[in-house]
Amino acid sequence: MRMPLTTTALLALVTLLVASPGAAQDAQSRLWDAAMSGDTLAIRQALADGAKIDSLDTRRNPNGRLALNWAAWHNHVPAIQMLLAMGAPIE
Repeated sequence: MRMPLTTTALLALVTLLVASPGAAQDAQSRLWDAAMSGDTLAIRQALADGAKIDSLDTRRNPNGRLALNWAAWHNHVPAIQMLLAMGAPIE
């Protein structure tokens, strides 16, 4: 059965959105990933979406790292400054 082009295009779009890794990622993971990349807009959005600034990321290390630790590890000074201004714990 052949589908009209508009239906096919719509199905392709839905498939892309559902399969997109960023679409399924929770706010907390987005915060840690944004801190690693230094993306201050994504940090702000993840926090607005409910991410906890003092939550430990244990995805790569059983001891965990805070978003501030990730930003510092990757030397993203603007992200460090923003996380501190938003209340990130230093210790």
